[in-house]
Amino acid sequence: MYNLYIRGSPFSAIGAFPENPTEDNFREKLIPESYSLSIFGIIWLIYGLTILISLFLNHKKCSSVYIISNFVISLMFCNTYNYSYEDYNICNYPFSYERGINNTLLTGDYYYAILKSEREYCPDMGIMINYFIEKNDIDDKDCNVSEFGCCRFNEMLYYYSKLDFSFSIFEYDNEYIDDYVFTYNMDKKDDFGTNCIKNNRHDYFKVIDTYLDKKYNEDNSIKLQYILVYIIFYILIHVSICGYEMMYNKEKKYDHVDASQASV
Repeated sequence: MYNLYIRGSPFSAIGAFPENPTEDNFREKLIPESYSLSIFGIIWLIYGLTILISLFLNHKKCSSVYIISNFVISLMFCNTYNYSYEDYNICNYPFSYERGINNTLLTGDYYYAILKSEREYCPDMGIMINYFIEKNDIDDKDCNVSEFGCCRFNEMLYYYSKLDFSFSIFEYDNEYIDDYVFTYNMDKKDDFGTNCIKNNRHDYFKVIDTYLDKKYNEDNSIKLQYILVYIIFYILIHVSICGYEMMYNKEKKYDHVDASQASV
């Protein structure tokens, strides 16, 4: 069997993964250092440019406050994206299976990482599907009274692979037992549920990839709030401290001119 990995935004990727992945594989593919370092570098580049700009200002107090304010805002931005390997749960979900040696149940899995601050444990497929249908605006809470009812999803492969059941037991139970089938709020368009999320690699990818972008979208929302705070803070600084200093320097200049004229 072969495995695949999925990495969410802003550096989305999907690719082949080793049969028995190690921590080095997780660090390299699921949580690349560039995720935090690139954002960190961009913010500090902006911060450096603000320092250069401030050097051209001829107002010491205004320049110092401007530099300090940019330093604080830069740190806030960096903390928004600065995650390490220890901040993540490494998750996997099977998308295919076959009979192994001694009747074992072998699976091909998607591997992905979820922030622990978002969820203490890896989310089950029900949570990710509910987010997927909500995000794509196909959530129908009245599907149970529709002509064909609501869509259903079978998670037996996921649980049986975790519990190390044999291939034979899984195949038998998968045909005759519905204990691991759950219903979700999506209206079936026909008897076969052709529009529903299927137990296949392609549909799993859509659901997991959408869920992985959840935290990134939330981070972007936070970033926009920081930008708004920065703009307000920047305006207040220039209106109060910088504006006052410029007026003060202007008055001193006029006093100096008047004194020079009087001496003449």
